[in-house]
Amino acid sequence: MWDTLRSLLLACKNRKEQENWVVPFHLATSISKFQARAQQLGQGSNSDEIQVLIRSLTEPSMSQAGTTATINGDSLPERPAHLPARPQTERPPLKRPDMTKPSHTSTGGMASNPRPATQTRDPGSITPSKRSLNSGEAPHIKRAKIEITEERQLTPSLLSRMTKPVADDTEKTLRRRGAAGKKHVLEDSSEPDKHPMGGYSIKGAAAHAERGEELGDPAPKSSSLLDRLHRSEGIDGATTMLEDSTLLADGGLGTTLEDHFHLPISHTPLWSARVILDAPDTLQQAHLEFLEAGARVLLTATYQAAFASFEKAGYSREVATENMRNAVHIADQARHQFCKEHSDVHPQDILIALSLGPFGSTVSPMQDFGGIYPPPYGPRAYSDSEENITSFGDDTEGKNDSIKALARFHEDRLRVFTSDKGTWDKVDFVAFETVPLVREVDAIRQAMYNMKESISPKPWWITATFPDGKCPETRQPGGDHLTASTVANAMLQSIGDMPVPNGIGINCTALAFLPELLQDFERANTDVNKRPFLVLQPNGGGGFNLSTQAFVEAADGEGGDRWAEVLASMVREAKGRGWKNIIFGGCCKTGPGDIRALGKAM
Repeated sequence: MWDTLRSLLLACKNRKEQENWVVPFHLATSISKFQARAQQLGQGSNSDEIQVLIRSLTEPSMSQAGTTATINGDSLPERPAHLPARPQTERPPLKRPDMTKPSHTSTGGMASNPRPATQTRDPGSITPSKRSLNSGEAPHIKRAKIEITEERQLTPSLLSRMTKPVADDTEKTLRRRGAAGKKHVLEDSSEPDKHPMGGYSIKGAAAHAERGEELGDPAPKSSSLLDRLHRSEGIDGATTMLEDSTLLADGGLGTTLEDHFHLPISHTPLWSARVILDAPDTLQQAHLEFLEAGARVLLTATYQAAFASFEKAGYSREVATENMRNAVHIADQARHQFCKEHSDVHPQDILIALSLGPFGSTVSPMQDFGGIYPPPYGPRAYSDSEENITSFGDDTEGKNDSIKALARFHEDRLRVFTSDKGTWDKVDFVAFETVPLVREVDAIRQAMYNMKESISPKPWWITATFPDGKCPETRQPGGDHLTASTVANAMLQSIGDMPVPNGIGINCTALAFLPELLQDFERANTDVNKRPFLVLQPNGGGGFNLSTQAFVEAADGEGGDRWAEVLASMVREAKGRGWKNIIFGGCCKTGPGDIRALGKAM
């Protein structure tokens, strides 16, 4: 064990001397455990050398010693030279982007208004930005070139460790993210704290040392957010579990662009997707605001993006395809920009979820809350004069045709992203959001089944909406509403080879309805050991008025910190009831300030 530990400590020492490297706090804590273990074993050649190496790591280097600054007469440590400079407090002015409708071309089609490469903003129209970002540039990430050999295997990436490799009869393989076509043999590991490919983590090795056990593979694995994630099967139906984890997601992107950045995107066919075309730098800034607030799961600006939505706005399928993919790249640029400014955060610690709204988000008026779909997607289109219904009743043929049509809608849209490897590789989760109908849940599962042979595995979730605390779908036209238990059963029940989502949950619903809805979800899945991860993203404010199609302001004492405290309490209680793995954040009318408060409340 000590030979292995000596090699590890020597590598750390060399890095410290050559790169002016500072030992991270969590690593220093683990190293101290080794030192205590060495002292317990007495004075021997091994323990003496180990303690000397540990002292050389935990003591400050010559380049760091004596570096101080004086504030009000007191000496304080200066910011280490190897860290990036702190961001300036002053923000560059922003100008409201041109949100005018695209102009007609000479051929009768539609063309977007040209946008200069560098945009300035009017500080009176949009909240000032922290950064001046060029939307056309992706952050340059330097990567060391490493030759993969049988003796020197790469530490598996965050996403590859979350996704179980595709297996055949002879071996299991692991595809490394960003290294297409290269496979590495992966053996199962039955030892705790040890990854089959990366070996022991520093903390895992320290735990073994405390137990007096011998170390196995000396290669440490990287420590990051997705180290806690693992996937038991592929996209065809098993569960990705967050090992007793809670992950903080962002808030309502569309309403943040409206309220915080003052962009006029309400009641437009594209909503937040409009900003992909007209103000990509502002969209990137919105993502960065959520990351600064503590979010580590970003949802893309694609909730309302679909071919039909772009067509209503006057754009071709080619333009739609390009901009739908651009939304993913903008989120990825924000991820890298944030990590460039925060050296303690790695890009793999920030997860991108592809946001996909229901079919109802593409019709007018929007029916993501109402679930009133025109044929063949539903029994009858929305009407101002007739009764609106969401159920086919006893019309089994009509219901089945509806499921097939909805499955085609979701499949066609998803293929926009899966057909481009550069885009699909940047996606960590697929999020089907604000689903109002049980038959649309069935359609989403059917779409995922249709695509399972043609796409690489990604964990995915379905979240349903419950306006006024009820499912919009009824059992019979004008009858009782389906229960939340029925919705959860539709997500999880085993039907032949139909895939089961890795996560289920509730979004775009008033916070007050969550406790009762969660109880219904739990009744649908009483086996806590087989539960998928839970996703909770309630609305802020005072709810949504279906008649006026507008959000209601929160009453005094119900918004801001109070919203965060109540949701944080619900998350803790849900974990206590067996939901070990939870992704939580906000939906409409929740901005970066709410997410920051939510993180503090947890």
